Amino acid sequence: MAINLSSLRKTSIIRPPRIVAYGPLGVGKSSFASQAPKPVFIQTEEGLDALDVAAFPLARSYEEVMEAIQSLYSEDHEFQTVVLDSADWLEKLIFKQVAVNNKVANIEDIGYGKGYGFAVDLWHNVMEGFDLRYHARSYANQTLR
Repeated sequence: MAINLSSLRKTSIIRPPRIVAYGPLGVGKSSFASQAPKPVFIQTEEGLDALDVAAFPLARSYEEVMEAIQSLYSEDHEFQTVVLDSADWLEKLIFKQVAVNNKVANIEDIGYGKGYGFAVDLWHNVMEGFDLRYHARSYANQTLR
């Protein structure tokens, strides 16, 4: 198909934004996220004690993060926003899962850069999981990867 001006279409799909809040410890990222419409937190680190928010138990593995996401697909709820708190701690869980999947002690033992490629796949699974309204049917039928 040739791309030209005749291929333009108007779209009416308004997708919810994905927002990344980056900043030092204690700057207010979680407080900011708690003000989003009907949030639920997936915790990979402690630190929500001062906030009155709905939060899954502290996830100590990549699989637990994916189980929390899966529950949002498979159970009725009124949440409109999913908050991951925090990405840097999730990255550690992803690296650990990559090592487990490849039966090595850590991600560096897989080979130069190869483990990080596997980590990208797991990151993609998490990010895809946050598209609750748009992929609910297909995602709910997938198994945890």
